[in-house]
Amino acid sequence: MMVATPALVAAREAVAATAFPIDTARTHVAFDVASLGFGNTHGSFHSFSGQLALDLERPQRSGVNFTVAAASVTTGSEQLDGYIRDTFFDVAYFPTMSFQSTAVRKLDERTAEVTGALTLHGVTRPIVLRVAVEPAPGGRKVLGFVATTTIHRSEFGMTAALPLVADDIAIRVSTEAEGVE
Repeated sequence: MMVATPALVAAREAVAATAFPIDTARTHVAFDVASLGFGNTHGSFHSFSGQLALDLERPQRSGVNFTVAAASVTTGSEQLDGYIRDTFFDVAYFPTMSFQSTAVRKLDERTAEVTGALTLHGVTRPIVLRVAVEPAPGGRKVLGFVATTTIHRSEFGMTAALPLVADDIAIRVSTEAEGVE
């Protein structure tokens, strides 16, 4: 008699999901942070990769992995971008940040919760993303996703300029999966 191990069960479940590579032309990775005396700083990243695995019949079998090049940060100010790269992200030592999902829970027809591990500045911590799911109009086989969360940068060892630059960082990732049946 064969006993199924958790790894074997996970492997079987992953086979049922359809993989969609992250399309960089249809994906936006952004953040907002409050800065005392400067209002909010809005930024984004333009170099990233990853994959969505979708099982619409069994959402718990879905998942995502995502890697972002920290040096690709842009705020509209080259001087500020350099400061953020060096002072906050320390890209010479921590060139990437990544997210690997561990669980997906469907909340309703248009909302899911994705739990996973975020690695930022060399520290890995659990986070939860709230994901809005939007089907394309007109019967197109496309699903849009907007994932949001707020992290405390100090929990990832990013303590530069506290409290002048807020600890809370709002993160927003939008993407699409085309060809969803």
